[in-house]
Amino acid sequence: MPIGTITAGVLAAAATLVATAAGLPSPAASRPCTTLVSVQWTRTADGRITHGRRYRVESERISCFVVTRLAAQLIPLRTKSAFDAARPVGYVCIPLGAGLNPYRPRTAVGTCFQKPVATPPPRSFSWRPVSS
Repeated sequence: MPIGTITAGVLAAAATLVATAAGLPSPAASRPCTTLVSVQWTRTADGRITHGRRYRVESERISCFVVTRLAAQLIPLRTKSAFDAARPVGYVCIPLGAGLNPYRPRTAVGTCFQKPVATPPPRSFSWRPVSS
């Protein structure tokens, strides 16, 4: 698959996840899984800072039991090398804590897609902070 196709698919999915984190509806057909507790996240927006430790995990065609365990392993990782080393075999995983994302650490919002990345991905999961 050409790199441009992979990049376009990943960017489209990243935009969807960021929109979902911002409270906008997601066009992907995913199902909510258990909310988990992990490292503290911080959100800075409109001059306000909020914190929390709860994360919403969503899955598309993977059991919630599996994706919740995987997300719990990926969320606390702070460096790109640690995150890349911990990703599930056969998946492309992206922490979305850069650019327009108001959450920190950079792994507070993320997504994983089964390889090869296609539109729509055959299996995927994502996580994002739960604001109180």
